[in-house]
Amino acid sequence: MTIPIHENRYAMVSFTRTIGFRLWLICVAAIMFPLGINIFQLNLQQYKKTLVSTTSDLRENALFKAHTLQQVIPLNVDILALFSEIFDLDRGVPSEPDLVLSKEMEKIFHSTYKEISLVKKDADGNFTVVASSQIQQLGKNYNQEIFLSSYQPFLATLRHSDGTSPVLSVLQTNIFDISSQEVLGILYTLSDTDYLLDGLLASKNPRAIKTAILSKNGIILQATDSTLNLISIYKEVSQEQFCDVFLRKDFCPPHLLLRSPLNLSPLPYGEGFVSFYIGDKEMWGYIHPLQDMDFCILTYEEKTTIFASLWRRALLYFAYFCCVLLGSITAFLVAKRLSKPIRKLATVMIETRRNQHHPYEPDSLGFEINRLGEIFNSMVQSLSQQQSLAEKNYEIKQQAQNALRLGEEAQQRLLPNQLPHYPTAEIAKAYIPAITVGGDFFDSFVIGEGDQAKLFLIVADASGKGVNACAYSLFLKNMLHTFLSELSSIQEAVQQTSSLFYKQTAESGMFVTLCIYCYHYATRQLEYYSCGHNPACLRMPNGEVSFLSHPGMALGFLPEVPPHPAYTLTLEEESLLVLYTDGVTEANNKHGEMFGEERLKTLIASLTKHSAEEAIQSIMLSIKSFVKDYQQHDDITLLVLKITKTDTAH
Repeated sequence: MTIPIHENRYAMVSFTRTIGFRLWLICVAAIMFPLGINIFQLNLQQYKKTLVSTTSDLRENALFKAHTLQQVIPLNVDILALFSEIFDLDRGVPSEPDLVLSKEMEKIFHSTYKEISLVKKDADGNFTVVASSQIQQLGKNYNQEIFLSSYQPFLATLRHSDGTSPVLSVLQTNIFDISSQEVLGILYTLSDTDYLLDGLLASKNPRAIKTAILSKNGIILQATDSTLNLISIYKEVSQEQFCDVFLRKDFCPPHLLLRSPLNLSPLPYGEGFVSFYIGDKEMWGYIHPLQDMDFCILTYEEKTTIFASLWRRALLYFAYFCCVLLGSITAFLVAKRLSKPIRKLATVMIETRRNQHHPYEPDSLGFEINRLGEIFNSMVQSLSQQQSLAEKNYEIKQQAQNALRLGEEAQQRLLPNQLPHYPTAEIAKAYIPAITVGGDFFDSFVIGEGDQAKLFLIVADASGKGVNACAYSLFLKNMLHTFLSELSSIQEAVQQTSSLFYKQTAESGMFVTLCIYCYHYATRQLEYYSCGHNPACLRMPNGEVSFLSHPGMALGFLPEVPPHPAYTLTLEEESLLVLYTDGVTEANNKHGEMFGEERLKTLIASLTKHSAEEAIQSIMLSIKSFVKDYQQHDDITLLVLKITKTDTAH
């Protein structure tokens, strides 16, 4: 059953720890950082260009308008100079009001000037009108209207009036005596400026640059923004300075002086560049003074208008940057979502390593990761099965080792630790199991005392290997020992043993071959009985070698084995009897050849004057030389009896 993975079950591997996040971060840094620098540089360049363009436009606009005014003033001066020559004013100015001259002046200049007057300066420095195109001005005192000093040839300025034209152009020209160069009088003109100022103050250019006319004391005479009229650009302006902008002092309204000044602040872009506020709007401007005139030109423009294109471009760049940023965020979310399957798989792997396995659940966007997850699930399932099998095998192995340990302990009791001492006999043994616990066993013991003592030699081979074979062999050994001790006949002991053994092993199918040899030193008689076992090999002192066969049947096949009496023969001194199991004759080499009875017979025939132990060693060495390193699959058991002249037995 597959257990679904839930997000709240354990913490998934963070996206920031994946290669996808690192690649996204590298790409974003490679795009956003250069893009941000590029946008900053482009905006900075555009800002600098805007500053250069703005300062240039303000300056050029002011210079153009100043140039226009400076072209008009000299023309008026020339007209007045011509008038002075026609009436020969350099030789003298009428001392009394001259009506005839006034009519001539009115006739000539009525379309040119609002007023043209000839003002005489007396010895006290008072100025009196002696001729004027405005007859009503004859005889009036013009001390307030005249502001031209005696060392100036002429002066052009603008003044406020209380008439229909708020601003009038005032031009004053000194009339000097030809000989003394003293000031005889002044030609004083007033003219309308509506047409001229309308042209100068109009804001018709694409940049919407505006203009203001400033007096020498910083009072705005007239501006494109009418709200600026008669406002000072300086914080501290006296009433006298303020009233200087009016044609007459009595025209000056004192309440206008209380209006808040503009408070110009210099800009760091060159001399004449200033900033000020109109309401909450910041203006940038340029002030240009006019030569031979006591007023200035102020050209200005709203700051937001100046930088409108820059802000639009910056906004465009910002929108572009935001699009890239939005794309980066989208890429982040997409990468994070696409990385979810691999992060889920990594999390499953980590949890599996912590023995907290939860199978990988396929993701809708997993694609090939889902396939990897399926492979991983199969692998984990296979490993789990293998682990379970390994645990079971380990338990079985432990059980087998425990059983083997018990079998080894049983086998230690199955095989005699020491061979018995018996007169005129040497006994030697060798046992090599094919596995740790084998089914072969041998036994040697003495029954009786004195001349009645008999030496029994037993070699048996149980079918199968391991603990079971060892257990049956131990059972058989104990029965044989008991019946051979109690019964006088080997045949009867075998019959009793066979009957009990069959009862215990009938269901298991276990069978045993064995041979029993009984030697009586007093009579030198050897009595032997074989139950289907390999015949012992006997070497006589004369060198004759023979196998001692017997027709007995192996135990375990039938409840009672067929009755056969034991065979008897007499052993001479130096006789050598070799008992063995089929592991000796069936030992094979890598070519499939077996050691065989003939090779064993030939080997035993060569064992002249060998003790029992030497005979054992020679036989084992021959077997090892024959099989070399080829693995054997059956137990090798040897038991050797050597008949001696004297009592040298072990």
